[in-house]
Amino acid sequence: MPVPFLSPRLSSYWLSLVTDIDATTGRALIDSMGNEVVVRDDAIRRIVEFDPMSYDDAVLQALGERAKQRRTR
Repeated sequence: MPVPFLSPRLSSYWLSLVTDIDATTGRALIDSMGNEVVVRDDAIRRIVEFDPMSYDDAVLQALGERAKQRRTR
């Protein structure tokens, strides 16, 4: 359905309709997409051991985990 405008509020309701994410969380996620974040301080790596991954890999992993959870329900 074409919409002449897409506000963060309307987007969050749509996200809530087509996923299991509530509208409040969806709104926070959508609002955060307007902020580019580039981290240059890697001090956390001295405290927490982890292998960083790319955005694409993180999204694919999250989607895979979500699909796995749905299959086990």
